[in-house]
Amino acid sequence: MTSNKKHKFSIWQCLFEVDSKYVPIDALGKGSYGVVCSCVNTETNKKVAIKEISNIFENQVDASRTL
Repeated sequence: MTSNKKHKFSIWQCLFEVDSKYVPIDALGKGSYGVVCSCVNTETNKKVAIKEISNIFENQVDASRTL
């Protein structure tokens, strides 16, 4: 059963807000569109990558490219 609880953590001065089942492991990279970190899903014990894209909707062209 999945919980809707969220938690926040910061990597490279970027704030991530994710489901509490994801626990951060390490930063993977950063670029012009955001920061990527590796996390582990505590329900499945599998590693995932999560990308936080800051201010995604400030520019319509950038938002379209990202999608």
